[in-house]
Amino acid sequence: MLRIVVFNKEINNELFEMCLTRPLAEDLVIGLYNERMLAYVDLEESGMTEDEAFDLAMANTKANGFMKMKVEPFMEVVTAPDFCFGAAVLAFPDLLANYLEDGEYIIPSSIHEIIITSGFEVDEIVENIREVNDSDEGFVKPWEILGYRPLKFDRATGKLEYA
Repeated sequence: MLRIVVFNKEINNELFEMCLTRPLAEDLVIGLYNERMLAYVDLEESGMTEDEAFDLAMANTKANGFMKMKVEPFMEVVTAPDFCFGAAVLAFPDLLANYLEDGEYIIPSSIHEIIITSGFEVDEIVENIREVNDSDEGFVKPWEILGYRPLKFDRATGKLEYA
């Protein structure tokens, strides 16, 4: 099934430079995935236009759904039901508006999930993100890292920006 994946183009530029992408927020982009990242040659073989492919992937991803789970008093995880590419929720402002309360931060934990949190200073969040992303434990694979800074969602504009 063709769906979208959100990834950090700056961190992963070499891995994804040939892939079809659309901008999302600063260094975050939306890519197409169908058992692997899709490149322009795949699009030519499919017979779809780029717009058709993105529209289909967006519709499939939204139809697949997302779920929100409380993991700690000040943290909730949003991911896909299959726990794959759950950060794609960032591409749907209407869903983000339902999941977020005013004043909450989005931790771009990996391409598979986001964490919603409140009650922490931005510096604390950045330090925690760095610890997890750079851990020798391999919590997040290098190509799955979404970034090192928390995001804020602006309800009025439907845009994401770094805190």
